[in-house]
Amino acid sequence: FGDPATPPCRICDNCRRPKGADLTPEEFNAIATSITTRLQQAPLHAHELFEQLQGVQKEKARRVLDFLQAEQKIAVNGQGQMTVAP
Repeated sequence: FGDPATPPCRICDNCRRPKGADLTPEEFNAIATSITTRLQQAPLHAHELFEQLQGVQKEKARRVLDFLQAEQKIAVNGQGQMTVAP
């Protein structure tokens, strides 16, 4: 918890959500809209989606994706592609 000599555990919230990935509500909504718009057009793998989200930090996009999936707004199909949930 702030000790620079300790490597990130990747388990706790502090390590899973680095400070550089803070999102304003406006940023969150813009990224969520961009993601859902692209997924409505065609199912995409995560790496394809990240390539299309130019100018968006990958960690911020991951946080929005995690939220959208937790809220069941997007789903992953049998081929590992993300789609907008029905």
